[in-house]
Amino acid sequence: MKNNKGFTLVELIVVIGILAILIIIAVPRFNAYIGKVRGQVCDTNCRELERMYYAYLITEGLNHSDQIFEGYIIQYGKDICPENRDISYNNGQVRCSVHTNKDEHDEGEVPYL
Repeated sequence: MKNNKGFTLVELIVVIGILAILIIIAVPRFNAYIGKVRGQVCDTNCRELERMYYAYLITEGLNHSDQIFEGYIIQYGKDICPENRDISYNNGQVRCSVHTNKDEHDEGEVPYL
């Protein structure tokens, strides 16, 4: 009698095929999740920078101007956007050139509870 210890070639190919299918499904979902999280981090950082800039203007007794904001960004605005995109100040809000705040583009989504 033969003592078969191990897997056949067919069994190994089936397992590799199943793993490939799982990877094909998982990688795009993971990348989408990472992109969503980067957007949330950018939005949170923009809101925090907005609060800090507003406090800076009040503390220093200044009115907003593009030059003051650019100087403030150079001094305090490091790593706001995870993708290193442009940050601007429009209508009293700090914005990223790529990511937008969630409240603007809600598109009627129901929050997950």
